[in-house]
Amino acid sequence: MSQDSSLNYPDILGFITPVERFNVGVVQTALTVSPAVARAGHPFQVILLIQNAADAPVDVTVVLTLPEKDAKNQRARFIAKVTRLVIGLQPAEVGYVMLPVTTLPDTASSLQYKLSVEITAKALDKAQRIRQVNGGGKVNTKTLRPALIEALTELRKLKFSTNKRGGLLRSTALEIEFGLEPGKAGRVSDLKPGWTSLWTMLDYQADPTELLRKYHTELREQVIPNVKRVKLYPLLLEKTKTRFRDAGYPLTDVEAGLVARLMTLITEYAQPGPELYGTQGLPSPQRYEIEGPLKDLRVGGDFNIDLPHWANGILRAIAQDQRSAQFPAKALAHFAYDDLLRDAVMYGFLLVELISQQDLGTDQDMAQYADEVFSRLAKRGELDFSYVYLPLIIGGVCMYEHVLMPGEHKDIVIQQIAGLLPNRREERTEDNDPVFLLAKQVIDVATRKYGFETDI
Repeated sequence: MSQDSSLNYPDILGFITPVERFNVGVVQTALTVSPAVARAGHPFQVILLIQNAADAPVDVTVVLTLPEKDAKNQRARFIAKVTRLVIGLQPAEVGYVMLPVTTLPDTASSLQYKLSVEITAKALDKAQRIRQVNGGGKVNTKTLRPALIEALTELRKLKFSTNKRGGLLRSTALEIEFGLEPGKAGRVSDLKPGWTSLWTMLDYQADPTELLRKYHTELREQVIPNVKRVKLYPLLLEKTKTRFRDAGYPLTDVEAGLVARLMTLITEYAQPGPELYGTQGLPSPQRYEIEGPLKDLRVGGDFNIDLPHWANGILRAIAQDQRSAQFPAKALAHFAYDDLLRDAVMYGFLLVELISQQDLGTDQDMAQYADEVFSRLAKRGELDFSYVYLPLIIGGVCMYEHVLMPGEHKDIVIQQIAGLLPNRREERTEDNDPVFLLAKQVIDVATRKYGFETDI
């Protein structure tokens, strides 16, 4: 098997348990029983962690051996419907085999029972090791799916073992000690034996650090130079109309346009020219600049760059289909829309704070608010005036004049903005009145110099 010493994928098994890993061919394993002390007549689980340390698919066969007798020499007291499983692992996949076991109610108590699992592994293709024998790379929990973090948290509560059966050097069987207390017949277990996948190459590809390492050239040379407002803005405008309509809160053309302008401005900050950095009245765009940090990569800078959400989204799109780098405006509008919208929410807060001179909360408050916006956007009928206007549309009012399309006249756009709140007057309630007043304050700042007044 070939080996590249520079490769060391995240060590999910090592994150779950600190025990020395048990290597069988190209897989790494650890064994546990849950609960560690079961009750007679009740089910318990045999859990075998398996981590594929190769970039090739692997067939793993596991064979469970239970005690033949209990502590009183009674036979056939330990029962498992399935004692042999074959699992087809994807390249680099990590997961666990679960084999439920039951005991008869009269099984003798003991804290010194032992069971074992024989493991064989066969790589199906020429394999290159992508995790080192003694452990993989560091796990970046910030990049993990919430469901995965929850599963890993539960597994970390268990005590795993990598003791070889009989202590033989060439043994491919793990053995673990468990206990049994007195009990009565419990409910029939509905647990089914099988394989639960925890982590795959898709999770690795979602890690922004690794994606940047792979595709920073495409991001720098193809995506950033070709994200132009004349191409991107119309696509974002149509996507915004569709997205909010599907969520049950249709936007007017003016409202959707303000959201699309705000999103477009975020992408232009990736390579800000003097006209953007010199813009008066806007918060600093430095958080959204990408071109400068990417240039540092050419001279040995590390890849742990805090990219805007939209850049991570486009990197994921490129990983799935490299044509996304050739057509970045379409890829952004279709595959990274939510990522870009999240950036717009966060920057929108900064804009509204700056123009209104009101404190809208901490960064954490804003991030939690953004989560709520996306939660409501995903459920038809839960969006309302407050979550749409603050901060997206109000933020769009703060910066609309910095993203005007060819042929657009500023005075016409501002006249349309002046009519926003009268069109939403029927939605005004006691609960959302503070947002209406905030919107009026910001719109008044934008429109008064053109002779318009806002009436709500």
